[in-house]
Amino acid sequence: MPKITLPWDLLFGVGLVEEYFDQQSKNIWTIEHDEEGHHCPKPGCGALKKSCIWKLHIAFCCVVVGMDNGHSRFCGIRFGVTTPQGCSMHHYSDYDDNRFFQKAIKGLEYDLPPVFPHLQPGWEMVLPKLGRIRKPVTICVRKYMGELHYLQVAEPSSPGEQPEFIVIARISPKQRLLAGVEVKDDEPEVKQENVQPQKPEEVRSMAEREKTSDAVFNNPFSYQSYNEFYADTRKQAEIEMKNEKQKKVDDEAKAAAAAKGSKKLKQADGAKDVLNKKKGKGPHRK
Repeated sequence: MPKITLPWDLLFGVGLVEEYFDQQSKNIWTIEHDEEGHHCPKPGCGALKKSCIWKLHIAFCCVVVGMDNGHSRFCGIRFGVTTPQGCSMHHYSDYDDNRFFQKAIKGLEYDLPPVFPHLQPGWEMVLPKLGRIRKPVTICVRKYMGELHYLQVAEPSSPGEQPEFIVIARISPKQRLLAGVEVKDDEPEVKQENVQPQKPEEVRSMAEREKTSDAVFNNPFSYQSYNEFYADTRKQAEIEMKNEKQKKVDDEAKAAAAAKGSKKLKQADGAKDVLNKKKGKGPHRK
């Protein structure tokens, strides 16, 4: 079955980012691990893989639930799309919110969730952990450099200053178009000086994996992060390469000019020898 096109990063959030994706994720929004749930519910598929999401063997519940901080999020619990029950907490028979997964897998017309709770103004969510950070982490969605991003809220450098942010991933324009989400010009934007890049070693590791892994390369979050944080590096490398090429061209031109001058000199000497020979001078004189 081919991949199904849905706005995955808007539906499933930070849990899809390559750095934090867990093949045994019990809840894609809270990034809870399931020790036992490592098999795909589709018969014969075997161990759970990320492709099980793209083919809708599994999905993560999109019923809106409340959080302790007063904001809402998608439920996020993993379930088999073709199972009669659906989400263990929000059954198909009681909630219509996940029906679009059923329709999408059958090739029928469907409507996406009318509300993406994490796109509401001021939205924040506390995760128990995030990757190697083994303590509660606050994430948010904010406009940054003209685009929506998932950001980690960091402590400001000094007391009383504006909160700082660490970029987790950009929400790609293609994903926004699929979901019908617009970025308004008058929407508040996080200032660039208040945003920290990802740790260099994490991005370098991501960049290296992109060279050999199609999954990492094609992942919008991973690829966007690499592009964003290494744009200056690539630009500098391109300038150096251009300079090297120009130097090579200049060296070749100098060498060609020197060779041409040498050839002219030899030709001139040859002409002089011929003239001397005619006059009976030089080494040709008998």
